[in-house]
Amino acid sequence: MKSFGSLPALSRRAALGLPLATLAILCAASGVIAQSAQGQAQTPAQTPAAQPAENQLAAKSSPTVFLNVVKPDKTADFEAAMAKIKEALAKTEKPELKKLADGWRVYKVSETAAPGSTNPVFYLWIVDPAQVGEAYDPGKIIYDAFPREEADAVFNKLKDSYAQLNRWTLEKVVDMKSGG
Repeated sequence: MKSFGSLPALSRRAALGLPLATLAILCAASGVIAQSAQGQAQTPAQTPAAQPAENQLAAKSSPTVFLNVVKPDKTADFEAAMAKIKEALAKTEKPELKKLADGWRVYKVSETAAPGSTNPVFYLWIVDPAQVGEAYDPGKIIYDAFPREEADAVFNKLKDSYAQLNRWTLEKVVDMKSGG
């Protein structure tokens, strides 16, 4: 069964070319990107033996947000793979996988998706409620639901569409609702 491991970091050249409308997203992501790059630089020998490697696709909070940075010429592949993951979650008999679908929404950040642009396109997985501790791993879901040949095709297109994938753990600071 294949899983998404570390994906390459967003290049500085691509980041500088993004429209100003996405500056806020990049600023928020920069801490996550830097943290992700630090984690990727560690070798197994540097990882403390007492701490198992953290699954970057496991929700650590509810809600949880995943930032998917997709190559601009691969958005159709990414969106097709998301549709196959939805199909897989709908047909699975595993209750732990069915629960993943309950709060999982996929959004495209329109400001990053200008036609003909060579800049990456941002997609958000907003998971609310999230199954804390459970992995939102497309590879596991795809290989659980489809025959090997079909799963390989979907997985490889999805994998090739990525420039980067990051998880954002959210902590509520203020509830703006009256009385909240």
